[in-house]
Amino acid sequence: MEEMKELRSKKTELLRDLGSRFDYSGNNDRPDPEMIEEYNEIADGIDRTSKRRCDTAFSKLPAELLIEVLWHATAPELRVYIIDRVLELMLVCTDWEHLIMTTPKLWMCIELAKDMEDAEAKLALSLYLSRELPLSIFYDYNFDANQVLAPLLIPHRRRVRALIWSARFPNPVLDERNTEGDLNRSLNCLHPAYSSSMLEVVDLQERRWPSEHSTYDTEYKAPLSWAYSNYKPIASARAFGDELQVLDAGKSTIEELLAITQLKYLRRVTIHLPASIPLDFDPSIDEPSSKGGTLMARIKAIRSLPWTHFTCVAMSWSIFNHIIGCIFSTVVHLQIGLDYIRLHELTRLIEETKQLENLDLTISLDSEPSSLLPLYSKLSITSLTLRIYTYPTDVTEIVNHFCRIAPGLQCLGITSARGKLIMKGINFDSLPNLLTLTTHCEAHHEDVFYKIQRFVVMASPGDFTNMPGSTACHLRCYLNFRSDPLPFILTSSSWPCVEILNLKTSYSRMHKGTLFHCRLHLHRLRRLELGCASAASVTHMVASYPTDLPSLEEIKFDCPPEWDILFILLEKRILLALEGVTLVSTLVLGCRPPDEICIPLVKLLKGHITPHMPHYELSIHGNLNRIL
Repeated sequence: MEEMKELRSKKTELLRDLGSRFDYSGNNDRPDPEMIEEYNEIADGIDRTSKRRCDTAFSKLPAELLIEVLWHATAPELRVYIIDRVLELMLVCTDWEHLIMTTPKLWMCIELAKDMEDAEAKLALSLYLSRELPLSIFYDYNFDANQVLAPLLIPHRRRVRALIWSARFPNPVLDERNTEGDLNRSLNCLHPAYSSSMLEVVDLQERRWPSEHSTYDTEYKAPLSWAYSNYKPIASARAFGDELQVLDAGKSTIEELLAITQLKYLRRVTIHLPASIPLDFDPSIDEPSSKGGTLMARIKAIRSLPWTHFTCVAMSWSIFNHIIGCIFSTVVHLQIGLDYIRLHELTRLIEETKQLENLDLTISLDSEPSSLLPLYSKLSITSLTLRIYTYPTDVTEIVNHFCRIAPGLQCLGITSARGKLIMKGINFDSLPNLLTLTTHCEAHHEDVFYKIQRFVVMASPGDFTNMPGSTACHLRCYLNFRSDPLPFILTSSSWPCVEILNLKTSYSRMHKGTLFHCRLHLHRLRRLELGCASAASVTHMVASYPTDLPSLEEIKFDCPPEWDILFILLEKRILLALEGVTLVSTLVLGCRPPDEICIPLVKLLKGHITPHMPHYELSIHGNLNRIL
């Protein structure tokens, strides 16, 4: 223990020394000789006091494979900085320390946060050890980057590829390990309340923030208008050079928008122009600029932009209209908020786009819809999210409208911030390619949910009894406990194909350990994923009725389960194995099990527990690809 404290103290001393002596000029070929000498002295001291070796299978792995293992072990996690994870891995042994210090790609993510310990030293370390590789910069919402560390990055601006407000959520990294599809999926994590993904049920105009002491099911909600009005982009985007590809510009001015349009390699843009100005309001912006000409004239002089992803939190309609005309041949993902009266104009604009696949709309339904819908438009989009913000709650007309004009939809999401929506008689047969449906709507027996592979639904537990069901293989349920809960029942008669079931709670008064009545009778279910508030009830049910889930192989807990009930569940399935009940082969836990639990659990399942960030995974067969 004392040895570890000494190592941490020396690590802090080393970091501070690097930060104070680092040459921020961008000339990495000639680092300060005193800094190198100081580092070597401290590193030698650490080596003398710690001769630990990894006397495990890791020590026999080739260096190339071990680098990949360490690479994946630095994956971002809520409330944990990536660079802190890298530094912790350096303390395992001197071999790992040397390997990490000499592997530039482990230092490509740079995080700037107001409360990050020794931020300047860590920035210096990342800039130096990443060599000439591209950089991805993530900054916190409460970080005034213009005055602190951002100027130190300017000499390295040619290396910056992504400039993103991370809000402590999983971050995309622009490098060789991301395919284009992986990057698109990871970018959806940047704005949970503005995500293009159809796979989650979230609330309109609310951004979800993990609280410092929260579990995975506990969230603090901040209005988007507040979130966007209280952070600023890092300096001037143009200062980071033409190589910038991803930019979360934050609350910006029209002058900053003009500067952004000059970045020729920019592909993904999120912008707020400005707070409190709705999309359909055109303020007077034709005021003379000190640089010559009116702002609107300079904007209209732009003929084309290479943007593929465009998220607009607020913007005047005339500016938005012109920008869509500039990106109509390149835009793939479009995300905006607007009043319903503008829907026909938007449809007219985007039906000319050549590449558009994902459309994410936040819509106010204050106006009467029937007379405003365009009748003959056709959209080639494959993914649509509708976030309904205001009353009325009957969305049948607008959903049927998009079913008519976008018959190629593969993903459809309908959510609300104002309670349950009503959707009657939607003919999903008109969408032959629909694979994923997310809904916060009252289901009716005349609705057809078949042919869907992934179904995400938010409803009260009792609503599932009357739900028409689906052939979905993946079912994700957000249980709403606003009122006294009725029994939650899922059976194979309504859900015959479900193999993966994810149970979460939304707006719940339920707490960890609270029980509610549930019954799952799903013959094909293989994987069960449980949130904190649903874990206790479902674990009790599975332990009491093991034959109701005969094919269950994997259970994932976001929070620690009730260990005694979990042992009963596992023991019963072992005893019933001869009767066709499948053994649970994998447990994924949201925390490290206590030592007094690990030993009997491993002995019971004849397996081993291996940490797999941010979870711990127990597998009978083991898994060498998930070692850290």
